[in-house]
This record gives sequence, C-alpha cells and structure tokens, in this order.
Amino acid sequence: KDEPEEAEKCFLRAKELTPDSHFLAGRMGEVAMEKGEFETARDIFYDILKDEPYDTFYRSMAMEASQGVIRLKQEAIERLSESGEDPVRVKDEIERLTLDLAAAFYQCYRFEDGVKTLRGMEEPSISVRKVTYYNYLGRCLLSLRKVDEAEREIQNWIDAIHLIPQSDESDDAVKARRRMGYAVTLLGECRMQQHLFDEAREALDSAMLMHHEEILITLEERCRLEYMTDHFREGIQVAVELEKRCPGNYV
Repeated sequence: KDEPEEAEKCFLRAKELTPDSHFLAGRMGEVAMEKGEFETARDIFYDILKDEPYDTFYRSMAMEASQGVIRLKQEAIERLSESGEDPVRVKDEIERLTLDLAAAFYQCYRFEDGVKTLRGMEEPSISVRKVTYYNYLGRCLLSLRKVDEAEREIQNWIDAIHLIPQSDESDDAVKARRRMGYAVTLLGECRMQQHLFDEAREALDSAMLMHHEEILITLEERCRLEYMTDHFREGIQVAVELEKRCPGNYV
C-alpha cells in the first residue's frame, strides 16, 4: 500500500504468467486507485465485470473508482473555467470533461446528477460527442423509469450513430458504431415498458442480428418480453441460450 509502483511491477509480472486472472487484474485496479488513477482503475474493474457481471465486490470498486473520476472531472472543469485561457479551447475541453462527468455519474448510479449535468450543457456539435451525450442521457432517464423521455433520447442516440461519417475511423467512432445493438436493445426495453410489444420485439430482433458486445442484455430483455407476452416456451428457449453464454445468469 505504501509503495504502489513496486506493487504494480509485481502484479504485472504475475499477470504475464496468468493473464486471465481476475484476482490479479483486481489488485492492479486497486493499485491504480492508490495512485489516484481512477479512470484506469474504473476501466479495469468494468473489464472484470464483463466476465463476472454479478460480482458485488468488483461492482463496488468500479463505483468507488467512478466517484474518484467525478472529483477529478469537477476539479478540472473548475480550473479551466477560471484559467483565462483561449475561450474556444476552454469551451471544447469543458464539453469533453462534462461528458466524462455525466458518464461517471451514470456508472455510480447517480442518475439524477447525470441528467442535470447533460441538460445543463449545449448539445455537442461533434458527431461522436453527440452520440455520447444521448447515450448517457437516455440511459439515465431509463434508469429513473422516465420511459417516454428515455425513448426519445435513445432514438436520438441511434440517429446520432447513423450520422457519424463513414470516413470517420477514429477509435471513438468505431466504439460508437459497435454500441448500435445495445442502443436498439434499450429502445426495445422502452417499448416493452410502454406495452408496445410488437415494436419491442422488432427492436430486439434487430439487435440480435447485430452481434454486439452487449448481446447478453438483448437476450435478457428477450426473455422478459416472452414472459410478459405469455410466450413461455419461447422464453425458455431464450433462457437456455442465455445460460449457455452466461452460466448463472439471474434471468
């Protein structure tokens, strides 16, 4: 604890021998937090949660790291606001930091703060930032069960992905496109909560064809849809597929 750099070297050497060890990855995340590298720590814990989505320890560590990110972003925004530097550069950097702040609010379940932060800024003009803006606004609203508002913002998220120029092959653009299936899944969830079951099924069918990174969530929502529409045999078939992909899944 008193020598995080030395601890990090030890964990890195150990990880070379066991690269898939969640324990070692978690220890590296804790070291990153000791060093004040909260974004690195958060990313490590969320990578673990992709394989262990119900691990309460790593979930709590991810949330703690996100709280650290919030503090860092708020401090950076305050410094920039008072810096007296070039206004154009300052405005651009504050926009980027504010989107990061909203994402961190979402990641530690502070959904009201996420909505307030996003609605307190102008809609970004840069296409990939516009995707991020509607992504977190829609998801925060859905988490607050403001379904009608969430549906509108999630549709805006999908539209923003479509508007990314095909020539844009930046990491942010590629990542945004890869989340299309997730966005369509959440649109299906909204329509399911509105009892628009045919529209929900259409959205989830589309998401299933996209083979995206959040395919487990699509399967979970499909299970719920089959249950809510009394299609129990079909629901069991989806649940079996879900169990194959994610043993122990709560659905």
